[in-house]
Order: sequence, then structure tokens, then C-alpha cells
Amino acid sequence: MSDSRRIVDPASLSLEEKEQLEIDWYLHATKPGGECDWSNVDSIINKFEYVVFFRGELRKYSHYFQNAASIMEIGGGVGWASCLVKRLYPSARVIFTDISPHAVAMSSPWEAILGAKPDQAFVAKCYEIPVPDRSLELVFANGAAHHFVAHEETFAELHRILTPGGVAIYFCENCVSSFLYPLFKWTQQRQRSDCPEDLIQHTKLCVLAERAGFSSQMDFILDSILGQTNLLKALKWTNYMGALRFIPGLRRLPLSICTFVFRKAAD
Repeated sequence: MSDSRRIVDPASLSLEEKEQLEIDWYLHATKPGGECDWSNVDSIINKFEYVVFFRGELRKYSHYFQNAASIMEIGGGVGWASCLVKRLYPSARVIFTDISPHAVAMSSPWEAILGAKPDQAFVAKCYEIPVPDRSLELVFANGAAHHFVAHEETFAELHRILTPGGVAIYFCENCVSSFLYPLFKWTQQRQRSDCPEDLIQHTKLCVLAERAGFSSQMDFILDSILGQTNLLKALKWTNYMGALRFIPGLRRLPLSICTFVFRKAAD
């Protein structure tokens, strides 16, 4: 069976067209051999590499999750990260959201695998979340923010829904300096153009967050890379990221992996 997905240049698309590609991507991903074909054991094992990686990051930021009574994931895909958070922090009310109804509908296998189910799941855009003002203590995205096209609007929405002193965490984002962004973006689009993706320009992202009323913190990642089950991939990244660790001034220039913590000011 041929793959009917369009190969497009995301830069040529409107916001609505990009969002539709995001929505439809999960419909194709459930086909036999797709990334979300949970009848295929290789698809499950491949996804577990990300589960292990994310578990390592959660350990670093556990104090935010332990102290939060209400937690929401935005851009959660099929919901495995929310299932893991609910398993680790069962007393918290955990809400899972994604822009694609096809993705939200596929969370049940991970609920069974991880032995926990989010308290609520619904379809939502990251900048249009149907919850009351100041109703959540923690919002997180796991490797999803590079899909958020409307960053400024997203920060405004996060500021609306978070309680005073609330926190938003963007886990594990590929980041690059504004200077080198065009080169990395050009390369990325030629590797994958069936679904809109971007690279985070760390300085620009933090400026947008601060304009929306957040303080920002950017953490350079190395340790969790060693937790990947794909040893060869881990070693390659570890050598590269290790070099950046010992030459801190270079971190904002080449491609790196960062986790961002944004805190809303307390009243």
C-alpha cells in the first residue's frame, strides 16, 4: 500500500493547514508499520526509548510534580507521558490534551502498559484550552513545543490557566541559536516534511515567555541521554553534548537539547 501523505514545505502553509497536518498525522501513524501501530511490538519498544528518557527527566523535576494537585499535558500525542505522570503521582489530577482526536483516541494501550489512566483527556489546541482561569498548577509538554506554531498565543494561554506561582515545563526540546537556525531548519525540512516541525530558538522562546509574564529557566540536558535504550544513539549524543558541557559558551550556538521551566509570578 502506498503512503498517500503529502510531502510539503511547512513554510508555505497557513496555520490552519499546519494544524490539519498535525491532526491527520496520527491517522496515518496507526496504519500497519506506523509509529503508533501498537499491534507491532517494534513500535512499542521504539516508543519505550522515549519513556525511559522522559522518566529520567521527571526525576530532575519531581519537586514540581510532587507539589502539584492539578497537572495538564499539552501536545501529548497518544498520552503515554500523562499515563506515566499519573502512575508516579497518583494523587494529582492529571489531564491529557492534544490537537489531534486520532491521537487522544489511542491512549488506552499505554494506560494498560503503564497501569494508570489520566483523570481526563480531550482535544485542544495549545493556545485554546477549555479550562477556567487560574485552574492548573502545572502544565507540561514533552518534546512537543517544536510543533507549537503560535508560541506567543500559547504563552498567553498558559498564563491564563496557571495559578499564581504556577509552572509550565517544556521537556527535551531541540534548540538552536537564531544565527544558525536557517541552516538547521533547512536540513530538518528535507529530512521530514510530512508533519510541521520546527527548532526552538532558545533566546527567542524565553523572550516570548517573559513578555507573557513568566520567569524563564533553561536547563542543558546531558545525563538523561545516557538512559536511552538505543546505546549507539546515546553514545553519539553523549559525545556531542559532553563537548558542549565542557565548552559552555558554545551551547547557544550549535544544536542542543534543553528543558525549559517557566514560572508565573505569584500574586
